[in-house]
Amino acid sequence: MDEDHGCDKKAITIAPSKLLRTICAFANADGGELFVGISEDKANKSWRWEGFQDIEEANGHLQAINNLFDLGSEYNCSFLEYNKSFVLHIEVQKTQSIKSLIQDSKQKIYVRVGARNDPHNTEEKIARLRLNKGIHSFEEETTNADIEDISQSEIMSVFSTQITP
Repeated sequence: MDEDHGCDKKAITIAPSKLLRTICAFANADGGELFVGISEDKANKSWRWEGFQDIEEANGHLQAINNLFDLGSEYNCSFLEYNKSFVLHIEVQKTQSIKSLIQDSKQKIYVRVGARNDPHNTEEKIARLRLNKGIHSFEEETTNADIEDISQSEIMSVFSTQITP
């Protein structure tokens, strides 16, 4: 599987805090699958299975994930075994809420775009994410229009003549 909008691979040496960036990005986008224990060989442009020697070695990663989500909701973790080593397989669902991390005393929001985790660090991007997730809708938006411009508009005139008592 190639790394893309819905799939990513990480080495077991990834810090749990960095792993959470990808998990948040998946949750804030369309969901996705993450495999921890697959290393990239950049010289050969290939991937190698380099899993955990023991399932308990993944406890730090699992604990970080559990702290991000309510236990057992919006994600699923399992282990794949090959040649006496284990890859942590994480399935992340698209969440209804925005998932964020606290990094360097700041709230950070990431969204999966292609094969990367895009930081949403502007109010405009966060507002767009709220709309995409259905947290807010365009119908709730207000506009700075003069009441005269609206009441005297051609559309309002047509609308008011079509109303039957």
